[in-house]
This record gives sequence, C-alpha cells and structure tokens, in this order.
Amino acid sequence: MFTVSMPCKEVVMSATVIVLKRCDIPNASKPWDASTTYRMEIKRALAAAYCAIRSEYSDPDVSMELHLTPAMMNLLADSQEIVDYCRGCKEPLVPMRGLGGLPRNLYGCRVKYSPGISCPTVVSRKGKKTVDIQFPDAFEPCPLSSN
Repeated sequence: MFTVSMPCKEVVMSATVIVLKRCDIPNASKPWDASTTYRMEIKRALAAAYCAIRSEYSDPDVSMELHLTPAMMNLLADSQEIVDYCRGCKEPLVPMRGLGGLPRNLYGCRVKYSPGISCPTVVSRKGKKTVDIQFPDAFEPCPLSSN
C-alpha cells in the first residue's frame, strides 16, 4: 500500500488538481523514460495517482485516464518498463498516430492522446467532480542523479 504526501493541491470549480513530484512517490528516483522493469517508475507513479484519487473520492471504485502528448508517448514507448509490459500484454497495441504503440490500458489507466498538456496527467471523473493528477518532473532527470 502506498502512502503519498500531497504538497500541492488546488481546487478549481469542481476540479481538484494534485501535483505529484517524484519526491512525493515512494522509492521513485528516475524519470519515466529511464524506467526499467525492475524499477517500475511508471507503475509506481500511477499507483500513487490511484491512491490520491481514491482518497479524494473516498471510494475504491475509480477509473483513470493517462493523458499524454505524442512526444510523451514516444518516450514512454521506448522505456524498458513499457517495452517489457507490452511484450506481456494480451490486448492489442494502439498505434498513436504513427508514434509507436502503447496498449489501450497501461496499469489500469486508459491511455489518451492530449496534445495541449505540459506534463503527463491522470484524469478521473466521477459525477460532476474531476480530479487531475499532474507529474511535472516525470521526464526530467533527477537533480541528485550522477547520470
């Protein structure tokens, strides 16, 4: 079970925006595009988003969408974690406008093409309430990293 600290939370109308940085996610240390099957940075981040959304709705039954730009899709599709995930995936891969393939669902999140976003965002809607989880440093190198 993940526990997530949420330092930045903003409520706009009926939408709640939560910003999760790498330091807020347990054991996360690498950018998503450098993730491996062993480290599972992407899975870790999406699990943290699920926990945050669940606590916002006070309901374990939540649906999530992972919104990505084409460039983000390319970076994810090239990460070792996603390459190995796709090898074991039983569902068909969806070609995202010729940018490689990602499965329709990635760790329980429906993958959506969203050209106007600045960082990967998990969106969940329930009734009139919307929760957005943003990952602003998902593809940035870690400042403490020696790489």
